[in-house]
Amino acid sequence: GHPPVGDYRPPVTRTLFGSSGRAQAWAGALRQGEQRPAVGYGFGMEDHVFVDRFYAFEGLQVENSYIGLFLQIGAVGVALFVVLLLSLAKDGVGALRVPAPGRSTAAAAGLGVLISAAVIGISQSGLLSVGNIAAVPIWLSVLALPALARA
Repeated sequence: GHPPVGDYRPPVTRTLFGSSGRAQAWAGALRQGEQRPAVGYGFGMEDHVFVDRFYAFEGLQVENSYIGLFLQIGAVGVALFVVLLLSLAKDGVGALRVPAPGRSTAAAAGLGVLISAAVIGISQSGLLSVGNIAAVPIWLSVLALPALARA
């Protein structure tokens, strides 16, 4: 995606609705994932499989948790992940409905973290990345929802 040697292209400027190259990277990662659509290339392999070949994008990862997950574990894995998120949301809503001191506050916090993380996953790859500083607090908060729903 780099222009020919000696050919000048101005840098891509960011706009309110512009992707600054992410859309190119996402499309390229989806095309690459189509080569192994069912099961992907293996969990934890996103940064090894995805190669930034796009002039307007600079990154080692796809910068979309869902597309990165598709590269790693394919459509089957993404479907299972969506089922997990929906199940956790169901548990969070169920825990909110039971009046108990402290439980509804903790359930609301966990549900807020779940919703925020699901939205942030659209523009960041770190939610499922080993070693990412955000991954541990997110998953500790969210995985408490089933316990709150059953307590």
